[in-house]
Amino acid sequence: MHLADKKILVVDDQRPFQLMLKGILLSLGARFVTLVSSGESAISACKNNEFDFFFIDYNLGATGKNGRQLLEEIKCRKLMKPDSLFLIVTGESHRPMVLGALENQPDDYLMKPFSQNLLKKRLEKSYTKKVFHRDIFIALQENNLTQAITESRRLLEIGSRYQNYGIRLLSELLCKNKQYNDAEKILTASLKNKRLTWCILQLAHVYYFQKKYDKTIELINEVTLESPLHVEAYDILAKAYNKQEKTKLAFDTVTKACELSPYSIKRQYFLADMARQCSQYDVIKNCTKTILDLSRRAFNQKQQHVLNYVRSAVDASEFAEDKNSSNRCQQEASLAIQRCKNEDAIRNNFKYDDFATLCNARIEALTGHHFIAKKHFYNVVKQYGDTVSELPVEMMPDAFTLLLQIGDFEQAGELIEPLEKLQSGDPYLASCLEHRKELTQDNRESFNVHNTEGIKAYTAGQYAQSIDSFVDALQYAPMHTSGALNLIQSIIKQLDSLENEDYDLVKLLHKTTRIVEGIKLPNKQHDKYDKLKPQIKKYSPKSVC
Repeated sequence: MHLADKKILVVDDQRPFQLMLKGILLSLGARFVTLVSSGESAISACKNNEFDFFFIDYNLGATGKNGRQLLEEIKCRKLMKPDSLFLIVTGESHRPMVLGALENQPDDYLMKPFSQNLLKKRLEKSYTKKVFHRDIFIALQENNLTQAITESRRLLEIGSRYQNYGIRLLSELLCKNKQYNDAEKILTASLKNKRLTWCILQLAHVYYFQKKYDKTIELINEVTLESPLHVEAYDILAKAYNKQEKTKLAFDTVTKACELSPYSIKRQYFLADMARQCSQYDVIKNCTKTILDLSRRAFNQKQQHVLNYVRSAVDASEFAEDKNSSNRCQQEASLAIQRCKNEDAIRNNFKYDDFATLCNARIEALTGHHFIAKKHFYNVVKQYGDTVSELPVEMMPDAFTLLLQIGDFEQAGELIEPLEKLQSGDPYLASCLEHRKELTQDNRESFNVHNTEGIKAYTAGQYAQSIDSFVDALQYAPMHTSGALNLIQSIIKQLDSLENEDYDLVKLLHKTTRIVEGIKLPNKQHDKYDKLKPQIKKYSPKSVC
């Protein structure tokens, strides 16, 4: 390894360390060393130069990107050559931070302080291995997986001191290409020579992909017994438990993984998903808050992380165990709605205020203010068109949840098809909405039973009986538009058949009318309501005591 022709980037917010490391590198023969103090400056430098070596401090101050985020961005934007070396250099010994940094697979991880001799040895070792596998990394950067696999096989046939690394790399590539049987053969043959932890773990991965969950769990237990801090092992174990529908075990296992290394968005979302299945809504809220914190200043900040946090805060208030907890969670949710308006990830063309209105409507519904919630909902809808399906797709999950919450199942049904595309790209959101449908399934079925009974009674001219059935139906779906119109129609028929005005029925008539009054209804329901309006006016609520 000769450093004279290598371009080196050092990213550290401490000037003394920058100068010290530069001095070591110059003494090792380096001539081109660039010093920057922030992740943002590093990205700018990478746009103008192709660096061979990156020395990145994990902690780069409280206001900018950290080393983990910088590594992710440089890789995603392809600002480093296939054979460039990326080294995390830090004095941070806190276990979660160390494990979180290693999960991003830097070429090496150096703890401060270190000697010139140690740095030289580590650089030579990492550089030699990277150069030997250069053609594989070039193929991967060009998204040519087939070529990468071919090159991996060729290097293994040649033989080298990197055989174990080569086997691991090839097995990962085969799994990525869904060639699980080939990966299994390679790993099984390797394990006959020696029970290496990485090989056992990789074979457990393969068994998981092959849906052999018992074998996966057996191997992972062997790994965790040997290496109790192996985070990836707990990830696979939790997923295997989940596939076997051992939800509590999956939840406990991924909780352990997050305790060891919380700096993974994917892991936090998986924990949130398991927490939902265990009805641990505070855990979900904490996970989505962690995800939001992790995504700040990261490459390609995602708006969905902000929205998911706000949604989970409202969910926590909805499913709180007691009234005091619910009130506290409602306050937290209201603060979350207000504060997240200024998040950088919110796109300029996204009308956050409308999203906030839908979330606040959900809180109104929690306190029993269904009429207010529905009014707020339709005030948002009318800004975008005539139907709920014309809402921006990012707001549809919140509209869908609110409609199920207040029992307007018919309107919610109009969003199922438009939501499918959004769910396909966001498994976490898909799980949330599926869970919501499961929660309301009993209410939807009960509503349908009573509503059908009411229609049959109305058709038979049994108006008093139809009123009872429609009232029962609305107990399960208090803001169901069609159900309300059915009840109004039945009450009018019953009132028309009476010689004397029934004050209780008149009161019920006008209470039910509030469900549909002042709302832009779908065409069919609008026409029905228009025909009923003159008949409703015949029975003045002023006469009701």
